Amino acid sequence: AQINSICGDVQKNLSKMEELVEKAAKEEAKLVVFPEMCLSGYMVMDGKDFQTIFRCAETVDGPSIKRLKALSAEHNIHIIFGMPLESSTMRGVIFNSAILIEPSGKIGIYRKTHLPTGNLGGTTYYEGLYCQAGDNFPVFETEIVKIGLEICYDFAFPEVTRILAIKGADIVVNI
Repeated sequence: AQINSICGDVQKNLSKMEELVEKAAKEEAKLVVFPEMCLSGYMVMDGKDFQTIFRCAETVDGPSIKRLKALSAEHNIHIIFGMPLESSTMRGVIFNSAILIEPSGKIGIYRKTHLPTGNLGGTTYYEGLYCQAGDNFPVFETEIVKIGLEICYDFAFPEVTRILAIKGADIVVNI
């Protein structure tokens, strides 16, 4: 479910996501996948917008995840999406995260491990200044398939996919 997120407008982005989840469910999909940071928009390239990412970050029990949990249950569909996730144990620590929501209400979280920072291919990234790096590679056993998650730049490190495969992932989803 490719969308153009609006940086800083969580409510508009969430509304777009809801529409696409409903459409996917009508087409009998069992899994819908959204892009990296689609909930908040991806704003970590110019190095000037720290306020927006902190304003958009939510904890795992925040309103957006609650809303998407209800949508997942209502339509019996698995949802994967990206967002800035604030640590539930340390205020102000943000992770670029992929969230897996199952219709049962179960939530899986992957925190991006490889944060592009500096000049890469002519573009300057500041992700390491905004976000804390994750430190593990979970595989989530769902009722449809075992899912391993990655986020964007993680693809450049084949070890990530290898670890997920060794842990039993049937599919690897890179948002």
